Amino acid sequence: MIQVAIGYIVPGGAADTDHRLQTGDEIIRVDNNHTLGESHHKVVALMGQASSNGQVNLGVRRRVVVPGR
Repeated sequence: MIQVAIGYIVPGGAADTDHRLQTGDEIIRVDNNHTLGESHHKVVALMGQASSNGQVNLGVRRRVVVPGR
């Protein structure tokens, strides 16, 4: 399954200064809406709706590379 992921973080933007998001993180939730299997268009729309409240709560998962495996 292809999942929508963070492709770019704007230098000096909220995500950059917060330091919790990384390029490649997969977006699995926007506020209380699960996004697994949703289209890029749908996830962007959910983020736009959430941002109209002045805050976006994301759930993400990050692939961890274990050296030697």
